[in-house]
Amino acid sequence: MTIANIMTRNVAQIDLRQPMSVATEMMQRMQISCLLVIENNLPVGILTERDVVRGTASGFTTAQPVAELMSTPLRSIEQTASKSEAYHTLIKHGIRHLRVIDEHGNTTGIVSETDFRNQASIEHFLQLRDVGSAMSADILMLSEQASVADAANAMTKSRTDYVLVGENRCTTGILTERDIVRLFGQDDPRRVLREVMSKPVAKVARQTQLKDAAKKMQDEGIRRLVVEDDAGQVIGVLTEHDVVKPLEEDYVDILQAIIDSQSIKLNQLQADMLNRQLAESIMAWKRPFLDLLDNLPLKVFIKDTRSNYIACNKSYADDLGIQQSEIAGKSDLDFYPASLAQHYREDDARVIESDQTITMVGPYLAGSRQTWVQISKSPWHDGRGDIGGVIGIFQDVTHEYQMNKALQRKAQLYEVSSQVNSAIIHLQDTQSLLDKVCDIILSFSGFRLAWIGRENSEQQVVPVAIAGQARDYVSDLSLSTQTGLPGAQGPAATAINENRIVVVDDFLNDPMSLAWHEAAAQYALHGNISLPINAPDFRGALMVYADTVNFFDHEVILLLKELSEDISFALKQIHINTIKRQQETELKLAEQVFSRSADAMIITNPDNNIVRVNQAFCEITGYTSEEVIGKNPRILKSEKQDHDFFRSLWRSLELQGSWQGEIWNRRKNGEIYPEWSSINAVKDASGRVVNYFAVFSDLLQKKALAELDHLKHYDALTDLPNRALLEDRIESSITHARQYERFIGVIFLNLDHFHTVNDMLSHAGGDQVLIATAKRLMDAAPAQASISRLSADTFVIALPDLNTSEEINRTAELIAQKIYQPLTVADQSVQLSARMGISVYPIDGNDATTLMKHADAALADAKQCGVRNSFRFYSSSMNEHAHKLLTMGAELRNAISQNRLVLHYQPQVDIITGQIIGAEALIRINHPERGIISPGEFISVAEETGLIIPMGTWVIREACRQMQQWHLDKNIELTIAINLSPLQLHQSDLPEIVSLALHDSGLNARYLELEFTESAIMKNVRETVAIMNKFKAMGLHLSIDDFGTGYSSLSYLKQFPVDKLKIDQSFVSNITQDPNDAAIVQAIIALGRTLGMTTIAEGVETEAQLGYLRSVNCKEMQGYLYSAPLPAEEFAALLVRGKMMADNKSEKILLLVDDEENVLLSLKRILRREGYQILTATSAEEGLEIMAKHQVNVVLSDQRMPGMSGVEFLRRVKTMHPNVVRMILSGYTEIGTLTDAINKGEIYQFITKPWENEALTAMIREAFVRYEILKRPVE
Repeated sequence: MTIANIMTRNVAQIDLRQPMSVATEMMQRMQISCLLVIENNLPVGILTERDVVRGTASGFTTAQPVAELMSTPLRSIEQTASKSEAYHTLIKHGIRHLRVIDEHGNTTGIVSETDFRNQASIEHFLQLRDVGSAMSADILMLSEQASVADAANAMTKSRTDYVLVGENRCTTGILTERDIVRLFGQDDPRRVLREVMSKPVAKVARQTQLKDAAKKMQDEGIRRLVVEDDAGQVIGVLTEHDVVKPLEEDYVDILQAIIDSQSIKLNQLQADMLNRQLAESIMAWKRPFLDLLDNLPLKVFIKDTRSNYIACNKSYADDLGIQQSEIAGKSDLDFYPASLAQHYREDDARVIESDQTITMVGPYLAGSRQTWVQISKSPWHDGRGDIGGVIGIFQDVTHEYQMNKALQRKAQLYEVSSQVNSAIIHLQDTQSLLDKVCDIILSFSGFRLAWIGRENSEQQVVPVAIAGQARDYVSDLSLSTQTGLPGAQGPAATAINENRIVVVDDFLNDPMSLAWHEAAAQYALHGNISLPINAPDFRGALMVYADTVNFFDHEVILLLKELSEDISFALKQIHINTIKRQQETELKLAEQVFSRSADAMIITNPDNNIVRVNQAFCEITGYTSEEVIGKNPRILKSEKQDHDFFRSLWRSLELQGSWQGEIWNRRKNGEIYPEWSSINAVKDASGRVVNYFAVFSDLLQKKALAELDHLKHYDALTDLPNRALLEDRIESSITHARQYERFIGVIFLNLDHFHTVNDMLSHAGGDQVLIATAKRLMDAAPAQASISRLSADTFVIALPDLNTSEEINRTAELIAQKIYQPLTVADQSVQLSARMGISVYPIDGNDATTLMKHADAALADAKQCGVRNSFRFYSSSMNEHAHKLLTMGAELRNAISQNRLVLHYQPQVDIITGQIIGAEALIRINHPERGIISPGEFISVAEETGLIIPMGTWVIREACRQMQQWHLDKNIELTIAINLSPLQLHQSDLPEIVSLALHDSGLNARYLELEFTESAIMKNVRETVAIMNKFKAMGLHLSIDDFGTGYSSLSYLKQFPVDKLKIDQSFVSNITQDPNDAAIVQAIIALGRTLGMTTIAEGVETEAQLGYLRSVNCKEMQGYLYSAPLPAEEFAALLVRGKMMADNKSEKILLLVDDEENVLLSLKRILRREGYQILTATSAEEGLEIMAKHQVNVVLSDQRMPGMSGVEFLRRVKTMHPNVVRMILSGYTEIGTLTDAINKGEIYQFITKPWENEALTAMIREAFVRYEILKRPVE
């Protein structure tokens, strides 16, 4: 065995320039006895615990570099050297550590006496001796009053690694080299040993076997034992050097030679037995042969060629729990589990077939105890030379097997530790380090999951690094360190809160992990350890899970403890380094600010003498830094401010620590100037002033620069932004518009015949006109608009962040009106007009340059049209829209002013009774030439122009007046419904308008219903709910119009105090044909019923639509089926006349659907005596129409029809008329399609063509029975 098998691979390194404080901290934290010292990444020496003892004795300090105390030269040995050669090298040079290198001279590990002690190779020798034969009787003992320095001197002179503390051979403590490392630089070396010694002392009796003493050292992680006699007197000390001393005499090699010799003899004995000529029979020599084998410390058996036992020695029989005589004729199946027995028999067959010996190591059951044995199986031959069977020899190697496993495990542990320390050295950011650590830990055999959790500000443990296939387990965890919350009592939170290691050996059964048993079982997480991690900015834990119970033994716990401490140390260093880098960055930034600032800066000492100034100070004052350093800032004093001013300044500095204000100072050239100055007193931790820091700026210079900058961006006459600034603002607006999908308008405006104004008023008067025009533009344009003057009489208005492009029209109209208003200049009245060209983003361009070019082109077009105070869009479609706004806007204004608005009323009807229960008021314009104009032509224009507000007020007042008049004249009680515009919802006085209309008309509030469109109420839910609550408090009814077309959610809907939902006509129009529309209508009705709201369907135009609505329990309807909107006189007549809707009902209605007329006639003939009302249809589409008009109970449909098939038809029937019993009739057996339909519940029964009349009749009777069952209400 070479030293590569026993060396420590986790080599800790330190640079020779590092102070001893860092070195001793590393040795103590990592619990190691040496550090490899490097320079420029090359090893140059070694620092051991003995060197630290020597440094303590010599008075070294923690600040001295490692180079002054390290041991040189550095002794190395190749990793292929034997253990004996390595140990002799240690003895030869009187050292305890060797650097191990590979063939290239690279460091691969460190080997020490401890590594030799931990090996099993000298165990056989150790068990032959006791402690008394190996201990050292020379004892180094000091009293408790001796100092640490005394102990270090004594240890250095005697070259021992300990000092016993006590008197008269009675020890009370011990001070070791590791203690000296712990105390180095932290305690006064004059402190007495009683205060710093380690206790209690590990002790052992002299008669203890050396093997047991070595194991005690290994288990407790110590390097010496105090030996006492029966009276408790110290008689010696056993060190690890004493344990491994046999290596000096090559005992390992001697033992190996003995073992080899015994193996040769054993092999010879076996060969003799195998080659013996068995002349008569095997039974003749069996007994003497077995007598011989009974005396060997081995287990031996003999089998025949069928793998049946012939005989065995006593040791093997004892393991099987039988007498030797009982084994004959039995097989392995009689003694071992079937799988193991079969394995043994296959080995026997292999020996017999090959006629060769095989040797292997495998499991072996000795009674109920499993051991590991080396098995050697050989063929034996009879007198004729034929193979007679197998001879097997078992040698127990359980101890060696376990030691080898332990060595492999330890090697893995060292490798994990080495890799983690390498990661700590090379990775400098927290996340990369934690990810790498988890990955490294998972490389250790037996671990299934490793993760690191960090406590956040809410006391939740958040995973920050995870490794392993069970990472989903961590993702589902919810842990908290806050008492009382989930997970607070678990291992991870306990480790964090109590700052201790928590081991759960049986994770799936331990009460501490009860909350995670089920989840952990899915990922086979059987064992767990949680270790705290602490750093200045990190509080958390490392969690590791094993695939077996009781996995975390002493060695694994020590390794993971060391790793968690290493991680904490690394995170602390990363934190320190991060702060250091931040401080360095801040210092560099401060230096740059100081040197490059445009403001002058001065730093003075406590006596107010200048110690530093920046370049800006020199430029403002005219002094060089050399001229002012060491002088008082009063050299700048102008004498313009008196003594009281400066006394007040200093009083503020003394009391508040700061002052700011205006000071008049004098430059070097004598010029007096104002400056704005801020002065601060800089104090140390004790509150003492150490510096004064002043910042000031030249107000004259600043004002001049500001004025110059303003002139660069603004028009000198009007103070409006110039072209450059305007283009910048437009580009910024485009960026915003692109992100939020908004519009931008760019308006080029040119004053008509401005040269005439100049001629009439002179240039001075013309300037006044331009200034007045600029002011009018600012008054007309929205607050966020940007207005610029490009040339003498040309202005540009940019309108950003528009919801619609139509908003530009209102602004353009308002600008035209403002410009057209008379203007008085120099006592003369001036009438101006202008033309405008407009471009729109993104329709006419995607950048400022393009938009302005296109707006200019549109302006040229406006000039050519010859109409003053007009505007043109660059886009033709926008021009058409603008023309529509102008013409229709004029029509609306005329209609309002000339009282040409009228209301038509459309009845709202109770579907069940057919009675009129209310009306919706719909506005119209009574045009003298065009007649009645419907709202579709003018409502959008009214919205855009804002005229909807006065129109809406008129509608409310007129509708209330008319309904109250009908109440009085007709003695009826109807509700009038009025649809509110989205703009009206923003009227702050809308509730007052409604209240006044009710008061003036005398109408009771319960007869007024206000309709809100779904899209409008969702734009500002809070505002809408507030105004609705006001209306409900007044006693009004409220409804949501066009329900289903917007984006309202149930969470919002339940907030609105609504009484009715209006089903939009887009769903009603195709309700009898489209299952989706039918499903939506059913859902709205069900929703309304659940929330206690009435439902009304609008746009009902056919009997089929009405029939379907009636079948799904819709309460009210409105539409042309009953009546179109009517003028007031005709509506009054309708109230007098009345009108009832048909209500088709039948007890038993059967619908037959088939595209063949003869089939329909045949079915009607067969069923005519059953008393059904039979309806027929020749297509699925016709069938749906009939079902909407009639309350069909049972439908029988053919499968193959043109267009829609029978299955598809019945699928729609199921959705739209779920209670109808559905049957299909077909001469074709499309099994797949029909089976699928039946399984989905779309078809109740399938009947084949041709049918039997009696069977058909019976099935239809049964279908009607089923219908009666289905329509019964569920109790």
